[in-house]
Amino acid sequence: MKSATLLVGLLCALGLAACAGVKPAGEIVPAEEVGQVAGTYVGAKVDALAANEAGPYLDQLGKVLSAQLALAPAFLQPQVRKSGTGTLLISVSVAASFEPNSGELRPEALDAYSVIASVLRQYDKSVIHVIGYASNSQDDAAAQDLSARQAASVAAYLEAQDVARSRLRYESRASLTGQPQGTTLDLVIVPVIQGQEAQAWMPPLVQGG
Repeated sequence: MKSATLLVGLLCALGLAACAGVKPAGEIVPAEEVGQVAGTYVGAKVDALAANEAGPYLDQLGKVLSAQLALAPAFLQPQVRKSGTGTLLISVSVAASFEPNSGELRPEALDAYSVIASVLRQYDKSVIHVIGYASNSQDDAAAQDLSARQAASVAAYLEAQDVARSRLRYESRASLTGQPQGTTLDLVIVPVIQGQEAQAWMPPLVQGG
C-alpha cells in the first residue's frame, strides 16, 4: 500500500507540473499543444489499420474491456461504449477515482486503471485521449485546472503501466449544460487509420462530464 501511495504521488506531481506549464523531458503532450511537423503529428509512432479494419478492431477492444472491467470494483462504475464518431469511450467515476478536489488517484482505483492499461497495451493501433470535464463556465479557472490535473494523472499512470507515451493525450473540457462538474472522466480510444493517421491525434468529437 505504501509503494502504491508513493507511485500515485509521483504521478500526481507529473500532472501538476504539466498543468503549471513545466515541461519535464518526455512529458505527455496536452491535446491542445499537438502540432504538425513535416505532415505527421509529434510522437505519432503507432501502426495503422486499414479503413475496413477499424470497426471490427473497436468492437473486439470493447468486448475485451467490458469483460475485464466487469471484474473491477462496482464503486468505480466503468462504462464502455462505442460512439457514433468511430471511437470507443471508457467513462469512469471521478469521485471513485480521485481524492476529493484532487488530481491524486485513489489507491483503490489503481487496479481498474491497470486493467485498462493492460488491454490498451495489446490493442496498440490507437490513440488514447483522456478527457476531464470542468464546469460549464469557461471562466472557472480552478475547475478547469482540477479536471486537467485529473486527466494528466490518468495519462501518466497509463504510461507508467507501459502504454506508449506517443499514444497518450489529455485535456479538460466543459461539462454538458445542466450536468454537475466532473462527474465522469472519459478515455476516448481512437483507431489510427492508414491515410488518416493525423486525425487520431486530434481532440475527438466527444462531450460529457
